[in-house]
Amino acid sequence: MKKIELPYLPGQSGILPSLPLARFMPPLPAGMFERVIVPPTQPGQWILDPLGTSPLVSLAAARAGYRVLVTSNNPIERFMLAILARAPSLAEMRSALADLAAQRKGEKRLENHIQELYLTNCVTCGRASPAEAFLWKRGEQKPYARLINCPHCQTRGEFPITAEDLDRLNLIGNVRLHRSRALERVNFGSTEAAEGAREALSTYLDRPLYVLFTLLNKIEGLDASEASLDLLRALALSACDAGNSLWSWPSGRERPRQLVTPARFREQNLWKVMEESMLAWCSQSEEVPLAIYPDIPPEQGGICLCASRLKDLLPLPQTFHFNQVIAVLPRPNQAFWTLCALWAGWILGPDQAVAMRIGLERRRYDWQWHANALTSVMRSIRAGLSSSPEQPVFTLIPELETGFLTAGLIGGHMAGFSLQGLAINSEDEIAQISWQISPSSPPTPDKKIDSLVWSALQEYFAQRAEPDEYLSMQAVMLSTLIQTNSLPAAASPLPHDYLSKLQLRLSQIIRTPGWLRRYESAARSEESGLWWPAVHPPDLQPPLADRVEMAVIERLQQQAIVDFDPMYRQLCEAFPGLQTPPQSLVRELISSYAEPDPTHSNRYHLLESELAASRRADVEEMREQLQQLGHRMGYISSGEQPLIWVGPGAQPAYLFYLFASAIVSRFVLAPQNLPPRRCILVFPGSRSHLVEYKLERDPRLKQAAQGWRMLKFRHLRKLSLLPDINLQLWETLLDTDPPQWDEPTQIAMFSDL
Repeated sequence: MKKIELPYLPGQSGILPSLPLARFMPPLPAGMFERVIVPPTQPGQWILDPLGTSPLVSLAAARAGYRVLVTSNNPIERFMLAILARAPSLAEMRSALADLAAQRKGEKRLENHIQELYLTNCVTCGRASPAEAFLWKRGEQKPYARLINCPHCQTRGEFPITAEDLDRLNLIGNVRLHRSRALERVNFGSTEAAEGAREALSTYLDRPLYVLFTLLNKIEGLDASEASLDLLRALALSACDAGNSLWSWPSGRERPRQLVTPARFREQNLWKVMEESMLAWCSQSEEVPLAIYPDIPPEQGGICLCASRLKDLLPLPQTFHFNQVIAVLPRPNQAFWTLCALWAGWILGPDQAVAMRIGLERRRYDWQWHANALTSVMRSIRAGLSSSPEQPVFTLIPELETGFLTAGLIGGHMAGFSLQGLAINSEDEIAQISWQISPSSPPTPDKKIDSLVWSALQEYFAQRAEPDEYLSMQAVMLSTLIQTNSLPAAASPLPHDYLSKLQLRLSQIIRTPGWLRRYESAARSEESGLWWPAVHPPDLQPPLADRVEMAVIERLQQQAIVDFDPMYRQLCEAFPGLQTPPQSLVRELISSYAEPDPTHSNRYHLLESELAASRRADVEEMREQLQQLGHRMGYISSGEQPLIWVGPGAQPAYLFYLFASAIVSRFVLAPQNLPPRRCILVFPGSRSHLVEYKLERDPRLKQAAQGWRMLKFRHLRKLSLLPDINLQLWETLLDTDPPQWDEPTQIAMFSDL
C-alpha cells in the first residue's frame, strides 16, 4: 500500500488572522495558505476555490500571481471577500463612518442618538458615558449588570444595573415595526423558512434590533458613493453579528454552532462594535483585483467571483484550466448559515438572501447529510477538472473531529478521487488532505476489513511508538479502507445510515477483546483517552516525543539561535502525516534547552550550559561523584550505562542511568534486573520540567516509570558534600528533590552547604 504521509504545512504559530465575523470563520493560522499554494510557473494560471469558505484562500492565491475562480452560494461570504480584496484603508472607513454619524435622527446626530441608548453612570465619578455592554440572563426581561470603561476616571469592570439604566430601555419605544421589517426582508413564501427566520430573529433583543435597523435605514438613504456605502454595509454586518444574544458571559470560546442563547450573555454597544471592527475590515495590506463572473481578472493575478455553486457553472468554459484546487471544507453550522440568511436580507436585499433559503429551512445538519454534500462538491470539482485530471486537489478540514474527518474522506472517495496524502495536527484540530482523480473502479468490500484495519493500526503504532487519540486511529482505518478500495458499496446519495454503520463497524474493530487498551478508561466515550495495543508491537523505535527531542537537540547544536516557525516547519517535514508533532511539545523541548530572545518573538538561544561538550563533561562529573559516593558507602561501581553499585556477595544494589536529555523511555521501557526502586535516572535539574511533561503526556511511559527514582545533578552534588553519608541517610534524602513544576524547598541540612 502506498505511503500517504503528507508533511503538515503550518502557518505562523499561535497567530490567527484578523477577520470580520471571526467567530464563524475557519480557525486557520495566518500564513498557512502561503505555504499550501505552489507558486505559478507562468502568468495567467488558475486556481479553483470551489467553496469560498475562507477569504484567505483566494486572497493568498491571487497575491501569489494566480487567477482564482471562487464559487460561492453564500452572499455574506462573497461580500466579505469583495471588501477584503479591496483592502480599504482605515482612513476610508473612518470617513464613511463619520458621514453616517453626522446623519440626523430627530434633533440629534445619529451617533449621539445611538450612544445615548447605552449611557450609564460611573460608580466612581458619577459621570455618564456609553457602556461597553449590558449583561443578561436567558429568559429575563431586563439586564442584571453592565460593563463600563469610564473615560473620565478610568474605572472599569462589571457593576450591577441601575434604575436609570432600565429607564433608558424605554427610549427605543415599540420595535414591533422593526421586527416586522426584519422578517419581511427574508420572506421567501415558505412556511419552514418563515419559522426559521422567526427563530433566528428571537436571538435579537429589542435595543440591538432597533439600533441595527436605524443604522440600515440611514445607510440606505445616504447620498454617498456605492463604494462608501459598501464600507458602511461591512460595518453594519459586524454590528449584526455582535447584536445577537449568542455571546456568552463570561467570554468563553465564541464559536456558536446552534441558535442557542447562553445562560448568561452580553448585549454589546453596537456603535463601539462598528468603530472597533474597522481594523478587521482593513486588515489586508494590498488590494487584489476582483472581477465578477463571467469577467476575468488580469493575467498577473486576481479573483473571479461567481455567485453560484460550482455545479451550476458546469461545463466550465475553456478559459478555466486549473493548476490547483484548494478547498476549506465548512463545518456544519446551523447558527452561521441561518444568520447569513438574515444578514443577507437585511444588508444586501431579499434577492441576495434567497440563495440562503435552506439556511432558514434546515435546523439540523448531521454528518451523513454533510458527507453527501461534500460528495456533491467533490463530484463537481472532478467534472471541473475534466481538462486537467492530473492536477492536485487539496482540502483542509478545520475544527476537526471524527465525524467531520469521516465525512471529508468519504466525500472525496465517493466522488472518484484517490487519496494521495494526509496530515493531521490534532492540537490545531486541522487535517490537510491531498487528492487526485482516480480511474473508476467498483469497491471490493468482500476483503477482510477487520484484519486489514488491524494490520494498519499495528503498523501505525509501531511507527509512532506511543499511545495516541481515537481520531488518529479513525484516520488510519479510513485511509486504509480508501486506499484498498474496501469501503462498503453505496448508492448516490449515501443511504441514511451509511456513516453510522461504518463508524459502528470501526468501533467494533477497536473494541475487539485483546487488541487495544485505553488509558484513562474511566472516560465515557471511546473518543476520549489514549489508546495502545494490548500486545506491544515488536522492535519498537523510540517514542515520537523522544525522536522529536533528538531532532530539536540536533538543530540547536547546529545553530545556537533558532526561530520557532522555520524549525517547526522542518520538524513537520521530518515527521509527516499522523506523526505531526504538536507545537506545545516542540515548545516544551526548545524551552528546556534554550531561552527566548527578549528582542525577537519566537526566537530562542541555546543555553551555554546545553552545549554538547558541556553536557558531556557534566555527565562524566556525575559519574565520578556516584563512584566516589558509592565507595564511601561500601559499594563497588562498575559499568557505564547503567553504572552499577555492587554490594556484598557481588550482588547489584542500584542501577544508575546518567544522561543529559529527557529521553527516559530507553531505560524505563527496557527490562531491568532490579526492582524499580533500585533503578535511578540521573539527569540535569533543568530537564526536570520536560521529564515530568513527557510522563504526563504518555500514560504508557508514566506507568512504566512508576517506582523509578529520579536524581538531579544538583541534588547529587549536594549529597556528595555530606560528610557522614551512609546508606540510611542516602535512602532518606534521595527522593527529596523530585521532578516537579516548581523548585523544591531544600531540607535544613543543606542550608549551610
